[in-house]
Amino acid sequence: MYDITDIARYFIGKDKYYTNKKIQKLVYYVYCWYIVKNNSNKDNITKKIFEERPEAWVHGPVFYSLYNTMTYRKSDFNNNYNYKQLDDDIKHFLDIIYNVYGRYTGLQLEELTHNEDPWIYARRNLSVDEKSHEKIDDKIIYEYYSK
Repeated sequence: MYDITDIARYFIGKDKYYTNKKIQKLVYYVYCWYIVKNNSNKDNITKKIFEERPEAWVHGPVFYSLYNTMTYRKSDFNNNYNYKQLDDDIKHFLDIIYNVYGRYTGLQLEELTHNEDPWIYARRNLSVDEKSHEKIDDKIIYEYYSK
């Protein structure tokens, strides 16, 4: 497994005008597509890029630990580029995700996730602006992105 902050930093190395929202959504898509690519069915998800599951926040999927790091330890986060520790295979995978989703702004990525089943399902019992730490279900991620 990889460190979530190393993956986020890898994307920052590609986009110096990043926003926290954009990085969160890029990392979310890494999480989702890694599950689909590395597992054979929804009932036996054993391979994940990192253990933390995304939460269904008002503005889309968010990884709580990454949010805390990017918000409360921002200077350390911005000045520490450990992503070089990532192996070439995972960098290639991250490049694919960036080539697909990196052209969008954080707001556009938020809108995209708001129209996808995993986030919608996790927020099904919540009002539009209600705060939540509801985890997005890996099975629903697998079902949705493997279509």
